[in-house]
Amino acid sequence: MQRRKSRRHQLAARARWRNAEARAQAERDAGIPDRDPPSDYRQPCTIDLRGAGGPLLTLEPRLGYLAWRQLDESGQVTDCAALKTLLHRLADSLPRELRAMARA
Repeated sequence: MQRRKSRRHQLAARARWRNAEARAQAERDAGIPDRDPPSDYRQPCTIDLRGAGGPLLTLEPRLGYLAWRQLDESGQVTDCAALKTLLHRLADSLPRELRAMARA
């Protein structure tokens, strides 16, 4: 179990935060502009799994996160995770077919 942070630790953290805010304001006053917000070049994609017994889904990126949202046909969010995790969950949810090999 983690102990509470010490008073000295809390004061040091507050001082660092105040210094960062003061430094940012000083840079603004000096004419240095703030950085532009990060741009996200990922595009939503549609995955049609109806031929394999699954749904029609749309995966769209979440701005500022590595995660993606999984939307069903009606636009409702059904899941939210990293892209690889979403694809693994989709594969696990699809029905499996076991067929006997036809003998010639």
